[in-house]
Amino acid sequence: MPDTSPGPYDLLPLKEAAKLAFPHAPRLGESALRREHKKGRLAIYRIAGKDCTTLADIERMTELCRIQEKAPASTSSEQGEIATEGSSNVACGASEMDAAKSALDSARARVTALQQSQAQNSKTPSPPTSGPSGKSRAIATVIRLKS
Repeated sequence: MPDTSPGPYDLLPLKEAAKLAFPHAPRLGESALRREHKKGRLAIYRIAGKDCTTLADIERMTELCRIQEKAPASTSSEQGEIATEGSSNVACGASEMDAAKSALDSARARVTALQQSQAQNSKTPSPPTSGPSGKSRAIATVIRLKS
């Protein structure tokens, strides 16, 4: 007797595809597959007015629906970096904080040095960005319109 189970690329009506793809989740049915299609995560084929999909398309959809793990808010080393035993060149914990602090201190020192050199090289002051505060502004005449 030949195997009659559908292959991954056989077109199936949405209701049948949902039953085969999610046998232990009866609430994941045809309407759930339509919602995922509207979200752009499931390919649906309309043939003769009937909506179909494949088990392979549902498998791709489930990968797209996977919730990614969030990275920790604070880590002692770069994500994915594996410290080897006895490695002394990888900073961790408080020593990384010290390195970050010294980098910030270094950047602040550079900014201060640049500001001082610009002040020494500047022979004329920058032009004011606003007008003198003592002068009055032009006065406009208001003409009232008859209604």
